[in-house]
Amino acid sequence: MSLTFEGKMKIGKVLLIIIYSFLVILIAYTFKSAFIPMLVATGIGFSGPIYVISFIKKINKRLKLDLIVFESGNFGLGYIHQADTILILSFSTVGIGWFIIMYYVLGEPILFSVLAGIFTSLPMLGIGLRYHTFHEKNRYVNDEEVAGYPPQIYLLANLIICWVGYDSLLFINSLQIGIVVFVICTFCYIWIVFPDKINKYLPFDNKTSKGMSIYLGFIIVLFIILMKGFIPPEIMDVIVHLSPTPVNGQF
Repeated sequence: MSLTFEGKMKIGKVLLIIIYSFLVILIAYTFKSAFIPMLVATGIGFSGPIYVISFIKKINKRLKLDLIVFESGNFGLGYIHQADTILILSFSTVGIGWFIIMYYVLGEPILFSVLAGIFTSLPMLGIGLRYHTFHEKNRYVNDEEVAGYPPQIYLLANLIICWVGYDSLLFINSLQIGIVVFVICTFCYIWIVFPDKINKYLPFDNKTSKGMSIYLGFIIVLFIILMKGFIPPEIMDVIVHLSPTPVNGQF
């Protein structure tokens, strides 16, 4: 017996509540001296997806989307591209939660914390706000079904650009190197977020599986090569290990 749309919504809410409750217990045990800020940060971080799951029908009507076709999907959210894109957008609230953790819990400077929060949300905002691009309509070329622009795959590429590239700006002390890294990251970010616009100038179609592999593979390889040339190894080590402490104690 298949679940109704409302049934899947309830399952999604219950799972989120269970995960949130587990995190609250974990926070209470781990961060006893900073329980309230961590609790608030976690609550805000989860507020986006909870809101989307709770009011998805209103969002569907307000934005004039076609999400109703995901009736048969996972937790009522389904696997169609546009529905997943909206869900990805809802997770951009984790950036606000990360800012609270950086500033109130870890004691980082306010500018450092604000930028860290922005860079955390950028991958989700970039994909989520372009829900008309990461959409089912781009899964067809001349009436033939293709890969299109799967938001999950493009999100993974965007996470690499933002959480490695943009985050490195928090630890770079050289203005010249910082500007170069910013330009590299912004170019790569635009490449990933606007595949439909760039596709008009490509000798291949990036909506096909092969075209998408070439398109994303090229920018990731280029990003890694360029970043290795400009980011010192010690800074990259800090980023990889997710250390909140700036190199040499400087911002």
